[in-house]
Amino acid sequence: MTWLQVQQKRLITRFSVNRRLVSSGQIQQLSSLNVIPQILIGRDYCQYVCIDLGNVPKAKRENALKHRIKSLSIWADPGFCVAWQQGDAQVWLWDNTEVQRLLSQNESAQNNRIYKPVYLSEVLYWQKPVENGLHLFQCNNGYDLHYWNQGLLRASQWYVNKPTAIQIQRFARAQGISSDASEPGVKEPQVAEEVWSEVVTSVWHHLFERRDQIIVGFAALSLFIACLQLTAVARWYWEEYSLQQLTSVTTESANELLTARSVVRSAQLEINKLVQLTNMPDPLGTHQKIYQHLPPAPPLSLQTWERNLDQIDLVVAGEIPDTLSLVRALSQDGMKGVRVEPTAEINKYRIRLKLDGFSQIKVEETP
Repeated sequence: MTWLQVQQKRLITRFSVNRRLVSSGQIQQLSSLNVIPQILIGRDYCQYVCIDLGNVPKAKRENALKHRIKSLSIWADPGFCVAWQQGDAQVWLWDNTEVQRLLSQNESAQNNRIYKPVYLSEVLYWQKPVENGLHLFQCNNGYDLHYWNQGLLRASQWYVNKPTAIQIQRFARAQGISSDASEPGVKEPQVAEEVWSEVVTSVWHHLFERRDQIIVGFAALSLFIACLQLTAVARWYWEEYSLQQLTSVTTESANELLTARSVVRSAQLEINKLVQLTNMPDPLGTHQKIYQHLPPAPPLSLQTWERNLDQIDLVVAGEIPDTLSLVRALSQDGMKGVRVEPTAEINKYRIRLKLDGFSQIKVEETP
């Protein structure tokens, strides 16, 4: 046995439950385990019949079998299990009402409230005999006489006590066997771990029988998924609400900051204007400085004087034989950019210069 098989068997054992046997008016717990709860019906509660449905189409055999069971059963509510072999149905019948009554009296057997168990005859776990003919098995309660032919259980009869030779001969003649056949010895059935391979349960029948459990499980799963979805939606709404609140607070703070920034910039512009006004050079001092650098001869007379901050624009009258000398004379002591140009009038000149010593103090703007 491989490691994987060992782990699989361990897992199955962990989640398996014990099989139960209904026999002798009692519910016995067996040592064997199965994942799906199983109720084994003792041979003393069963009636066996082998039904030939070889001439019925395979798709219609299930329905045909149910009709035959209703006509053959002596009980109003028969339960049954079947093992198919080609077109032959090996069927065990029992009184379902009586079985349910016994199960209801046993608390440990009431597991069908959680999951509806599978009902099988105890014979389905017996190993099949290799030889054809009659075989007598000692059951949990009583004796079961079988007639096997080519791997098919043709007939089966249960007896409370060990059947006599006459009873065995009658059973043999009923099956068309020579009454001279030797009387079979009593054998203990060899119980296998798995049920007969011919036992096939329809998937749709299995689901239909367990429709209540499937509906409850599906409803529980749907409710669980719905709760997860509702939780996720509620969380999304809460996150969105929190984000909107944070965005609103941030927007208000940003608006306040932008408003304060605009006020600060306006104040800075006003301050710069005031600084420039208060930092202007002394008009008389500037006037005296320029006159000191004008040539004394020939004398020049001032006609107009204009000043725009550090820009000086004046008009003088007189003769200036050499304008270059005048430019050089004025281009010193904090004056630069001196230009001397004659005007349209005779002996009048326009002088422009810039005061280099005029420092413009400017308040740094807030970004």
